[in-house]
Amino acid sequence: MAVVLLAWSLFLIGCNPKTPDSDSVADLILYNGYVYPVIGSPIEQGAVVIKDGKIVAIGPDTEILSTWKDKAKSMRDCQGAFVMPGFIEGHGHFKGLGENLLHLDLLTTHTWSEIVDSVALRAQRSRPGEWIIGRGWHQEKWTEAEARNVNGYPYHDALSQVSKDHPVMLFHASGHALMANQAAMNLAGISKETADPTGGRIVRDAAGTATGVFEENAMDLIWKPYQEYMGQRIKKKRIGTRPSAWHNPIAFLMASLRLRMQGLQMKTFADIGVWLSMIVLKSGYGRCFGSLMMNSRNTYPAILC
Repeated sequence: MAVVLLAWSLFLIGCNPKTPDSDSVADLILYNGYVYPVIGSPIEQGAVVIKDGKIVAIGPDTEILSTWKDKAKSMRDCQGAFVMPGFIEGHGHFKGLGENLLHLDLLTTHTWSEIVDSVALRAQRSRPGEWIIGRGWHQEKWTEAEARNVNGYPYHDALSQVSKDHPVMLFHASGHALMANQAAMNLAGISKETADPTGGRIVRDAAGTATGVFEENAMDLIWKPYQEYMGQRIKKKRIGTRPSAWHNPIAFLMASLRLRMQGLQMKTFADIGVWLSMIVLKSGYGRCFGSLMMNSRNTYPAILC
């Protein structure tokens, strides 16, 4: 069954049709849909009235159309499709929020050259072989488009030039693509012969040369060697190269102080989760992948190292 989800910032008025005022005009009426009103039973042949970006009435087709049909600017036949008024989905990732403050934040970059410069600076401050991770770039939001591009994506060449000793993985703002440098692609074994995985695409030019951009499931090709790298780091720390942060209160305290000096404050339970995640990560001992996980059977955060 086709699905129509209204993700407007809407108010759900109720299941009973609202009688329009004499001067009321609906912007849109969705009718002949399987309407799930959240409150109340589903309406098999239902209609939704939208005015000024808000839902003003929900009810059976017969009742809605009899009172609103002559006052609608536009009408759409949903042909039995599922309609869920006021559908809103939102969630957060505690560990990701903390890690984002440790990695390159590319949300405010305006050009590809800014991103390359950011990676170059991080490379200078990192040990050879360390991965450089970032997120937030979006080619459609740049003020200057790259002359050499494929579907708006730049080539990795400039990025690879400033990060020869570091694999680089920069996630798109959408989370559905990433840019990798040559070092990362070498670790992943990417070549002209590498086939696109099911559900993913290695963005290439007409000559078949990879630009460095990997979309959807193709991102796993770069993610896999990064996971192997992180797994080796975790293994070394578990062997005992350094004690756990929980057994080194000085390191833990210093990490906490550094975060406080950055002006971070705890106001909600979610903030506390982010704070804990960042402290463990910043103290250098929390690269245990579940550095902060919410235990589904408890209400407290569980630190796994």
